[in-house]
Amino acid sequence: LGVWGVLSFTYREAVHTKWLVTFTVLFFLLAANLPVKILSDLNSLPQGYEQLSFTSLLLSAFPLIPLLALPIGAVSIVDDRESGTMQYLLSNPITKFDFFLGRIAGLLLATTTAILIGFGSAAVLLYASDIAQFRAIAILTPTAGLLNAGMLSLAMIVSEVSKRKATAIGVAIFIWFILAVVSGVDTLTYAIYWRSQTATLSLVLLDPVETSRITAVEAAHLNQTQTFGQTDYMAKHLLGGNLLPVAVGSVLVWL
Repeated sequence: LGVWGVLSFTYREAVHTKWLVTFTVLFFLLAANLPVKILSDLNSLPQGYEQLSFTSLLLSAFPLIPLLALPIGAVSIVDDRESGTMQYLLSNPITKFDFFLGRIAGLLLATTTAILIGFGSAAVLLYASDIAQFRAIAILTPTAGLLNAGMLSLAMIVSEVSKRKATAIGVAIFIWFILAVVSGVDTLTYAIYWRSQTATLSLVLLDPVETSRITAVEAAHLNQTQTFGQTDYMAKHLLGGNLLPVAVGSVLVWL
């Protein structure tokens, strides 16, 4: 009962924040690619212009998912301490574990809702009643949710050990920056590949954004020509048929 109370309080508090609403709209706009859709409907696209597929657009949003979970989770507990909310809640008959579990569950539910609404509304807009197209989306969205859960867990650790809210925000943004940079180092990984295949594979598997993206592509059987980068092809070459379970395992380790 105590966990449910903290969970519902946290969820209501989170869904009313501008941060969550902003990211819901952002995920929708990234996935829907409205300018190109409008130009396509008006037959105004240049001749030979190749539109990005919806799944490719979803995958391009993966590096932004940690930016949703990390800041909102990193300020949670440290803000509760600074504002006195934690002392008030713990004066009720609940344990610290109940409080922590309710907090992380509420934030996980709120951030997952933002991802589902953002991606789901874009899919409905683009595909309408074409049910066959939703198979890949039904795989990509839970994978995004798994990445979100791992990053939120990391953010809660940051919030627990931080003394001040400003410090927690700074650490969270720095972690996102590192992950966003690592997920785009195709050229560096390609250079390392010729020196050490083990180092290359480690660099890929230590990046939760990249492994989540690989998991989504492999699980949904997407067109690898359109969705794979250099790091993906190298991981595929080194692991072969074991790529999917290894990638899933890497994401679960982060969680």
